[in-house]
Amino acid sequence: MDAVDASLLFDAGLSLARGERYEEAASAFAGAAVAHERSGEPLQAARALTNLGNALQLAGRTEDAVLAGERAAEAFRALGDQAGAGAALTNVGSALRDLGRPDEARARWSEAITLLQAAGLNAQAEQVQGLV
Repeated sequence: MDAVDASLLFDAGLSLARGERYEEAASAFAGAAVAHERSGEPLQAARALTNLGNALQLAGRTEDAVLAGERAAEAFRALGDQAGAGAALTNVGSALRDLGRPDEARARWSEAITLLQAAGLNAQAEQVQGLV
């Protein structure tokens, strides 16, 4: 599978998610993440992982959403992408909150705020601050 196929899977995931077909979207995003990684496109892989986490959350698979979001945050960190890591950790915090784990949620949100501020995204950081 090449970069074009990976992009097609990603786009399919977006379309499926818009149609509220979250399980199918999650499958497409998971495939896109693997395909982008194999194609040497780590940024696109990280983005696919972020969308995978979102689709899993919407499908009611919250534990899996946390794992996907943590993987996305780690991938963004490895790329030096503070904004991407901050966005992924914001989603992880929301999933942890939904699982009834507020202390862990606040820790992820606090980390997200720091990363978003470092990336110069103060408006987004303020939005996350409202969650803490």
